[in-house]
Order: sequence, then structure tokens, then C-alpha cells
Amino acid sequence: MIKITDSEEYLLNHYASSELAGGLILGRRARVEEDINLVKNLLRHSKEEIDHSYRWYKLIKTLNARVILQKDVRGDHFFRYVRDLDNLIDFLCAVHIFEHRVAFHFNCHREWTKITEIQDLLEELIEEEEKHLGWIEEYLKNLIKISDKTILPKIIKAENAEKENYLKELSIIEKNEELRGLYKVIKDKLIGFEKEYRWWKKI
Repeated sequence: MIKITDSEEYLLNHYASSELAGGLILGRRARVEEDINLVKNLLRHSKEEIDHSYRWYKLIKTLNARVILQKDVRGDHFFRYVRDLDNLIDFLCAVHIFEHRVAFHFNCHREWTKITEIQDLLEELIEEEEKHLGWIEEYLKNLIKISDKTILPKIIKAENAEKENYLKELSIIEKNEELRGLYKVIKDKLIGFEKEYRWWKKI
């Protein structure tokens, strides 16, 4: 088994922590909504994100790596932005945008890492993360169909906020010598990602 570097070890812990944070945020949102179909979707999404967190921590132990507890003590993580959104549509737009980025970033990590166990888990999670995009897209499209003109501006606002946060995180990866290869993969694919089809840009 290839020994994991300290930096990739940190990344796996970051993923585990982020999946848990996302799951808890979705669960809290479900508690305040009244539409039963929306509640069911939020709870299912929450459950799957928390399960992803568990699987990351399980892999960390399998790789004999350290569990590093991480908290957003500075308040500058995108999850803090999402958590503080009172408006349901703002919240769903932010979650939807973030899920697009997760799938992109996981694909980059899968291409870069040399550790088979990490590649395998990333492949599993990418497929599951893609499914998370569907229900929110359908929900927002239905609102647009009834002439809700506030949706597209909210998506663009969330897109800009998420991009700003991701570029900050990318600058940290760039400065880490152990993650230089990952940075190169991300940079090589970033322009293509930003030009990819996005359903809201076709409306």
C-alpha cells in the first residue's frame, strides 16, 4: 500500500468534515420546512452526505492515517455562507452550485492520487454526488416554469460566492508542494469546467 502524505491525509479529513457539515446543514433545513416532499428530499440528501463522511473516516482508518478534526473557526468556509441563508431558494441555489464543484474537484483528485483505495471511494462518491444535483435542479426549474424571475439571479449570486471561496482554497493548494500535482490537474481542467453546460445558462 502506498503511504499517504500528510497533505493528502489532511484533504481526506477535510472531505470527511465537509460532508458531515453539509449533511447537518441539510438536516437542520429539513426541520424548518413544511412541504413534505421538500423535507423528504432534504432528509435523504442529508443522510447521504453524512454517510459519505462516515465512509471517508472509515477509509482514513483503513489507510492508517490520522483523524484530524476540522472546524470552520474563521467563518470563511462556504458552508458558513450556506448555513446563514434564511431564504429557502437562496439556500437551495447555494447547495446546488456547491454540488457541481464537489463532483469536479473529486474527479481531479481521483485523476491525481496514486492510492487505489482513494480512487475507488472517489469514483463511488462522484456517482452519488451527481444524483444530488437532480432533485434541486427539478425543484428550481418548476419554480421558473411558474414565472418566478428571482431564481436565475439567485443562482448566479451563489455561483459567484462559491467560485470566490473555491479560488481561495485553490491558492492554498497551490502553495503546498505535496499537492502541486493536484493543483496542476485542477488548473488544467478549470476552464473546461467553467464552460461546461449549466442548465440555468440555457434559460
